Amino acid sequence: MTSSNIKLIKIGEKYIHHFTINENLYLKFLNMSNDNNPMHLSDIFAQSHGFDSKIVHGNILSIFLSYLIGVILPIKNIVIISQKILFKNPIYVDDQISLNAKIIAIHKSVNVFELKFSFDKEHNICIGNGSIQLKVV
Repeated sequence: MTSSNIKLIKIGEKYIHHFTINENLYLKFLNMSNDNNPMHLSDIFAQSHGFDSKIVHGNILSIFLSYLIGVILPIKNIVIISQKILFKNPIYVDDQISLNAKIIAIHKSVNVFELKFSFDKEHNICIGNGSIQLKVV
């Protein structure tokens, strides 16, 4: 594949994928990150700070963005230039989430394109949104 593959990308294209934050995924991310903040480990601690139960690490969303980039997008010779995530609401174990992404800009002269994305859970509650700039190499 060459950088001319940017022609495969069109402004307005949408990508949607669904994920489940199950206990196994939560534990794998916890073990990989070594982030043992009690907010992620203790229902009692998290509840004492206004949450329903322990909260899943917000950066778990980056795993799903990686899946979008590496698996769902139609071209594979791309790298991340920048990524921004704004966290809006907590994620809990057993949440069902949807990733909705849309190509909003293409800069053919430098082989870069940009996506806006949002992660939503039941009742269209936004848990995070942001943007990614990708370069076709």
